[in-house]
Amino acid sequence: MATGLQLAGIYNESGEINGMQLSSLINLNRNNAKGAQITTILNKTKTLNGLQFGLVNIADTINAGFQVGLINIVKHGTYSLELSHNETFPIDINFKTGNPKLYSIINLAAENNSLGFGYGLGSNFPLNKKFAFWSDISSTSIHDSKKLTAQGLKLTMRHGLNYDLFKHLSLRGGISENYFIPKKSAEKPTGEILITSNANHIEGALQNGKNSFWSGWFLGIQISNVF
Repeated sequence: MATGLQLAGIYNESGEINGMQLSSLINLNRNNAKGAQITTILNKTKTLNGLQFGLVNIADTINAGFQVGLINIVKHGTYSLELSHNETFPIDINFKTGNPKLYSIINLAAENNSLGFGYGLGSNFPLNKKFAFWSDISSTSIHDSKKLTAQGLKLTMRHGLNYDLFKHLSLRGGISENYFIPKKSAEKPTGEILITSNANHIEGALQNGKNSFWSGWFLGIQISNVF
C-alpha cells in the first residue's frame, strides 16, 4: 500500500493507495484508490474514493468522487446514448460515460451545412423513480459539412427533465442557452454580440461575423446501461 505521494516521471503502479499518484503518462492501481490519480494519459483503479484527472480514466466502481477527462469509464457506472433534435441541429448525438453525479459527454451534431464535434460534462439529480432533473455544459467545434473547415465554436448549457419509459429507455427534453463564436470574429475589433431569434443562428453569425447568443430547446430519447 502506498501512502502519501507516489511520484514518477512516466509510470506509477500500486496495489492500493491512500494519497496521490502523480505522473506524466500513466497511473495504475489494482485495488482501492483513496485520494487522487493525476496524469496526462491514463488513470486506472478498481475502486475510486477521490479524483481521477487525465485524458482517459477507468474504474470498476466509484464509491465517492469524480472522474475528469475526455473519456471516463466506470464498469459499474453509467453508459448512455442520447439521440435528440434541437433548434439548430436536427441530428444531435451525445455519448455519456461516468457516474450520475458527474459524467463526460462526447457530442456529434449534424445539419445540411454544418457538422459539430464536441465535449462536455453533466450531472444528474433524481427526483423519484421515474423523473430526474439534469444539467450539462458542452463546447462544440462547428465545421463546414462539405470541406470540414472550421467555422467557429458553440458553447451550450442545457437543463432538462428525464422520464424513464422502460428499463433502458427514457424520454428527455428541456431548454438551452447557446453562444456561438464564428472563426473570423476574432478579427472584428468591435466584438459585438448578435441576439437572434430565427432558426439559422450559426449561419447568420457566419454571414455578419458577430458572436451570436440565443435560447433554444431540445427533445429526444436516451438509451442507458444496455451492456
